Amino acid sequence: MKIKNEIKWSDLADIEVCGGCSTVAYVTSAFSKVLNRELTEDECEFVTNEFNVELYNLEFERKY
Repeated sequence: MKIKNEIKWSDLADIEVCGGCSTVAYVTSAFSKVLNRELTEDECEFVTNEFNVELYNLEFERKY
């Protein structure tokens, strides 16, 4: 599966995260504006691993 080239952080919306601002936080669901669909479990795992800094910042901003 060609996940890496298809998903960019800026293309994601409605990102739901489990774990908050912790280092064990992970994406449980997100919508890709480019793919025009919800991400699969594998794609959510990719987003969690690839964009961990952006994910942390997103959750930090939501919390404070």
